Amino acid sequence: MTMSAESRVALKKLVASLQRLSASSDEQLAYLRSAGDGTCIDELALEFDDAYRGLGMLIRDGVVSSDVAEQITRLSERLDGMSGEAQEDLWDA
Repeated sequence: MTMSAESRVALKKLVASLQRLSASSDEQLAYLRSAGDGTCIDELALEFDDAYRGLGMLIRDGVVSSDVAEQITRLSERLDGMSGEAQEDLWDA
């Protein structure tokens, strides 16, 4: 399979965001500090949301299977359920 440059970028962003979300809390905080976000933990979810926008293209291009896409969509829905003012205590470091 030959992947377009656009798909490569989208896949790289998605994998990186998933790796950051699955990292230990110490690793997440170190990443956020290095990115200049300090303890703004919700930035991890925002990065994932940005990367998630490329999922449709990755499915269409055959880079991501429908099973994997379903799991990624479940994660997106879970993170959406953790957003908003009523949930802001979940994002404190």
